Amino acid sequence: MAPPSDKPPTAWISAAGYCVCPEVKDIIEELAPGAHQFIPLVVEAGPTGQRKEYPYFSIHVADRADEVIVERSNVNRRVSKSGGEYWTKRFDSPLALPASSIDGKNVWWNRQANILLISGNLHDRLIEGGLASGLQFQKLIVV
Repeated sequence: MAPPSDKPPTAWISAAGYCVCPEVKDIIEELAPGAHQFIPLVVEAGPTGQRKEYPYFSIHVADRADEVIVERSNVNRRVSKSGGEYWTKRFDSPLALPASSIDGKNVWWNRQANILLISGNLHDRLIEGGLASGLQFQKLIVV
């Protein structure tokens, strides 16, 4: 462990789900009021005796959009041992989505890829606010 700093660890934390700092929560709620559930928690950072606490929220993303335009995406269909279908993709390859499946959404899960996706609007707001730490972005193609 490193000594705590004057800044929270990162705006987004992925640990068995996603946790966000209060500023990220405020932007998401402004863009999608009441759509997602935020559970308050405290993140502790630093060694015992120097530990600092930071307010965060565990986010339960309620929106889903599972549709993918496979022909325009670099994905590989797979069949699981149980017989269900899923697909895999390289992180840096674009994903094509039908506009109708994400209309009005700013943050959503795609269950087939088990990936959290965000709109361009939310992306821009996070970048403008310096709140993209803890995230990796990839391109989405909206058709």
